[in-house]
Amino acid sequence: MSFKRVFEANQFRSRGYVGTLFRRGERTKDVVPLWAWIRMTVVELLVGDELLESLVTTASDSGCPEDPDVKGKFGRGQHLSHHIPYGLVNKLLRPRLLEVLYYKYHLQYLLLDSVAPVAESRTENIIDVTRTRFRLHKDLLGELIAFRRVYVVCWTCFNLLVDAVVFLVWQEFEAVVLSALSIEAIRRMLKL
Repeated sequence: MSFKRVFEANQFRSRGYVGTLFRRGERTKDVVPLWAWIRMTVVELLVGDELLESLVTTASDSGCPEDPDVKGKFGRGQHLSHHIPYGLVNKLLRPRLLEVLYYKYHLQYLLLDSVAPVAESRTENIIDVTRTRFRLHKDLLGELIAFRRVYVVCWTCFNLLVDAVVFLVWQEFEAVVLSALSIEAIRRMLKL
C-alpha cells in the first residue's frame, strides 16, 4: 500500500485574528472611540482567556426562558455578567469586561448572540443589558481556539520584549530569567 495525499476542495475558512483583535470593524468603528477600543483590548488580553473558558462551559447547554433553541445552535443564554468568571481581578474589571463582551465578543467577533434587543438610552449614554441574555454561536466554537492563541502570542511577545529590554539595561542573564518569571507570575495571578 502506497502513501496517498489527502485532498479537500472546500475553502479553508480563515480570517486574521490578530487584526480582528486589535482593529475596530465596520460594526464597532462608529460606536467605539479609539481610546475605549485600546482599553478594551488591554483588558481582553489580560483576562480574555478566562472569558473564552466561560463561554465554552455555556456551550454544552442550549436554550433560555426567552428562546428554548430546540435546534441547539446556541449555548445557554445568560446575562453578560454571568459570562464573567468569578475572581478578584475580574471583580475589579467587571465594568470593562461587560464592555469587552458586548462590543468585542458580541458586535465585533459575532461570537455572542443577544436573545432580545438591548435597551439603549441616549439621554444617559448607556446600553442597558440587564434584561438581555447573550449566548454563544456553537458554529463558532472552533474560533475560540484561534482567539486563545492570539492571547498566548501577545503575552509571549510582551514577555520577550520585556526580557530584551531587561537584558539591554542590565546585561545580566539572571535579571532576564527573573523578569520572565515575574511576568508569568503576574499572568497567573490575574486568574485569582
